[in-house]
Formats: sequence, structure tokens, C-alpha cells
Amino acid sequence: MNQISWSNTVIVAYSALPQIVKTIDFGVKSRIDSGFGSKHLRIGISTEDLLLQIIQLNEDKRKLCNLKFIVDNALSTLKNTDSEFINLRYFKKMTFQAIADQTGVCIRTIFRRHIKAVKNFCNALETLGYGEQWLEKEYGNIDVLKAIKKRIEQTNYLTFGEL
Repeated sequence: MNQISWSNTVIVAYSALPQIVKTIDFGVKSRIDSGFGSKHLRIGISTEDLLLQIIQLNEDKRKLCNLKFIVDNALSTLKNTDSEFINLRYFKKMTFQAIADQTGVCIRTIFRRHIKAVKNFCNALETLGYGEQWLEKEYGNIDVLKAIKKRIEQTNYLTFGEL
């Protein structure tokens, strides 16, 4: 298992957070609508379970909004070269080759910069008090983040912990 997989997960998930939050909002709205028509009772979901689902979705949304702040805070502590690299690679979803072409740097140097930028991001999270154990405890039960983490671990996704 990758020793820094949660750090990698949050950096990959960061750019998708607005869409994830929209999906949660839709889930809350559909459950509220179900409550008005008592549709949930017809499919065997008690009102209490429905309310617990709404509460859990809102708690997940709160945590994801906090995650945006955490990532922004960690990125702000990085050198400009590291934060710009992370921006190009993870948020603008550029390939290593495209980054090399844009910056005029050889691909081998780009790989080294990737390793350095991700390592520094992970260290920044740790320094701010958001290490792997904290991230696992806080975000380990959010399905979409678990899915991203699993995908990273099951593919040849280039992460610092694998190098």
C-alpha cells in the first residue's frame, strides 16, 4: 500500500470537488423530495434512515468544503514552482509531455519536478497537521474519495510513494 496515498487522493480529488459537492446537493434534494411524497416509505426506507442519510450527506459536504481549504492552504505554503507544477498536472490535467513542451524542459526533468512537487505537497499537509492518519480518519468513509484512492492504488498512477 502506498504510504502517502491519502495525500495523493486529495490532490487528485481537489479539481473535482465542485462536481462532487453538486452531486451531494442533488442527493440531499432527492431525499428531501422523497420525504415530502413519502416515496422512501414505499421502497422500504424509514423516515429515520432517510434523515440519517441527509445528515451524512451534509457532513460529507462539510468535510469536502474543508478539504478545499486544506489543499489551498497546503498549496500556498509551497514554492511557486511546485504549486505551478501541481496546478498544471493535477488541476489543468496536462500530461507530462505537454508540461515539458510548454515549459521547454526535458521530460526526465519534468518527472523529477513531479516527484519533488508532490513530496513537498505531502510534507506541507503533514506540517499543517493533515498527515496520512488524519486524512484517513477524516475522509476514509467518503465513498467518492475511497473510489479515487482505490483507483490510484490499483493503477500505475505515478505517485511519490511508488518512487
